[in-house]
Amino acid sequence: SGIVDQIIDAHHQVYNLVSGALGPDGGSGGGDAAGGGAGYGGGIHQKEIDLTPDELEELANGGGGSYDDENMKSPLEGMAEQVMGDIFHGQVGPQTPLEHLDAFRSAIQWTEPLIVALLLFQLIMFVVTVYTIRRGNTTSRFGLLVSIVVIVRCTERFNEYCGGRWEDLATQNYFDTNGIFVLLFVALPLLGDCVLMVIGFMREASALLVEVKSMELKQKQKKKKEEEQ
Repeated sequence: SGIVDQIIDAHHQVYNLVSGALGPDGGSGGGDAAGGGAGYGGGIHQKEIDLTPDELEELANGGGGSYDDENMKSPLEGMAEQVMGDIFHGQVGPQTPLEHLDAFRSAIQWTEPLIVALLLFQLIMFVVTVYTIRRGNTTSRFGLLVSIVVIVRCTERFNEYCGGRWEDLATQNYFDTNGIFVLLFVALPLLGDCVLMVIGFMREASALLVEVKSMELKQKQKKKKEEEQ
């Protein structure tokens, strides 16, 4: 309904512009053709075209390549283009980050196999990461961390490969040249898993540091007691 209202407003703008250009004399037009012609001529000042004899001969021979096409345009064309440009200028795309996010969410077909497989892969990687942080040893943690880094490093080639075969993988081409889809669905979640692992390492390091400091204090207290005795 908003676009319809804008088109109606555009129609009124064109009508007002034409009425203003024709003027009151052009609107009445008189009773004869001469009067109508004079009224139209007084309202819209047509461009005077000065042509040299060579240009006239070229036009007579059918070659109008050197003639400026803008001189043949009606004044109403410029008015209509300006009004329609104002209409479509108001139909802008997403502006805020939330609008961009909503547009991206609407463009994804969440039920197709590719999207479901990527979501399941990220869920499995998250569960494995959490389990490794809680129960795994140092070797398994570093192995998982290196594996994630290798996968993230290969996302660019993965995007190029899938971009050439997207018809076999999905209903639309998600693999743009900028790699936004692969970044959001592959790289960023895996980097989030890496952050979780780094946080786990830092917590363990801080716990070990506290344990070492407490052992040092106990040893100092024990030494002090032995010296007093």
